[in-house]
Amino acid sequence: LPGTHTASTDNISTSTKKAVAAGAAAVTEATKQAKEQTQAVKTEAKKKETSVKKAAKKEVKTEKIVKKATETTRPFALQIASYRTMAQAKKEASRWKKKGYYVRIRRADLGRKGIWYRVYLGRYKSLEEAKRASIKLASKEGIRSYVTKVTQ
Repeated sequence: LPGTHTASTDNISTSTKKAVAAGAAAVTEATKQAKEQTQAVKTEAKKKETSVKKAAKKEVKTEKIVKKATETTRPFALQIASYRTMAQAKKEASRWKKKGYYVRIRRADLGRKGIWYRVYLGRYKSLEEAKRASIKLASKEGIRSYVTKVTQ
């Protein structure tokens, strides 16, 4: 009987081994599929994150370009006056606004000469356009002006 017992144990062992091997293969395949799915989800999430970051960068770049273009589109103006006090500059600016001119006041620190408030008229795309406006202003209003490049 010991030989018979061994044969049935061998049969069980073989069938158990086959079942375990089949189960292990199934588990390995399921694990492999789960890892692939996890990797796919991570990859998709990274793509979305990268896409969002790129879109945000594009938005920021666009904003900077638009702002820069606006600042440099009309860099020339006509300086018509310069005053020691802001109150005087505002009074002069008000007079020109009433006449329909675009007016700006800029603070200028001239070191030992002190702080001055400059009054500018108009916004011009080119030096030539500003020079023509200066001549027209002199003939129409009888005032001398200086063409300047105004920084923002």
